[in-house]
Amino acid sequence: MEQNEKVYVHVLFLFPIICGALSTCPNIITRNDWNAREGLSKSLEQYPATHVLLHHSSTATCNSPANCAALVRSIQKIHMNRKRYRDIGYNFLIGEDGNIYEGVGWGKQGTHEDRLNSRSMGICFIGDYTSYLPNEAALGALQRLLECGVEDGHLTADYKLITHRQVTPTDCPGHRLYTHMRGLDHWVNAPYALDIVSRSTWGAAAPRFKNYISGTPTHLIVHHTVTPSCSGTDCYRRLKQIQADHINKKYGDIGYNFLISQDGTIYQGQGFGRKAAHAGRANGYSIGVSFIGNFETSSPSQASLNSLTNLISYAVQEGKLSSNYKLVGHRSVKATSCPGRNLYSEISKMKNFSSTL
Repeated sequence: MEQNEKVYVHVLFLFPIICGALSTCPNIITRNDWNAREGLSKSLEQYPATHVLLHHSSTATCNSPANCAALVRSIQKIHMNRKRYRDIGYNFLIGEDGNIYEGVGWGKQGTHEDRLNSRSMGICFIGDYTSYLPNEAALGALQRLLECGVEDGHLTADYKLITHRQVTPTDCPGHRLYTHMRGLDHWVNAPYALDIVSRSTWGAAAPRFKNYISGTPTHLIVHHTVTPSCSGTDCYRRLKQIQADHINKKYGDIGYNFLISQDGTIYQGQGFGRKAAHAGRANGYSIGVSFIGNFETSSPSQASLNSLTNLISYAVQEGKLSSNYKLVGHRSVKATSCPGRNLYSEISKMKNFSSTL
């Protein structure tokens, strides 16, 4: 009887180990284990998370816990000291040692994409995956982490899987990794619909004539209207005034493809695919976007700049703008101060900016 009791005890202690082995959750190296600095983070506003956003660190890769932990500490230092984040920007990081490293962790807001931080989980592969894929250990760890997130209620069952380049003009997470991710379950091509106020909504007049662009535009040219700024329905009147002025100038329609107000609203001008009248010889291969206001004397809002970034990302994603587009100001096309020195200064900091056609 005493021998049977010993067997019974052994089985009791073995049972949780067997159950744990059946879990889809992978090994996660905790913040304490990689010697994280103390940081600050807040809970997701929308929980469980509805989106998973994938990044790469654009650093060396790592294939041992010691090397990976050192790189994670380095990333946290850059995020907190140089970028002034309150902690490391990602929820989790994955190394080629097959381990997952806890960033801010489950249910917390990272600092990896302004518009999605409050409802997403940011996962970063440690390395530069422009030309090659993470190894099988790392890719397998991602799959198990996602399955674990759903199983434990940290992710919605219908979560959307996207990459950083789909929401911001960037190469992240590298071309090779991006191509691979497009084949995974939960991948979505358009992370969120682009909210554009249509011509009919703002009351556009019928165009006098229409011209179309042949092929995919290779340039996006930024302008300003040199009018007072506007918001809400006031912009409807402003756009109708601009359109009437342009038609009087024999443009045939409003001269821009899109316009952006200071509250970040995007308005349809002639829209995608149409040859507008904003840049002379460049009209046939460009998209013209005008900020409503005078940015020689005032500064563009962050909301309006974010909308330009969103518009570019959407256009590239949907094949309406070349992926190696050039972003230029009107002054690069002709002798003019347009789009104003303050707006020009801001777009000069953006990806793919060029001072010449």
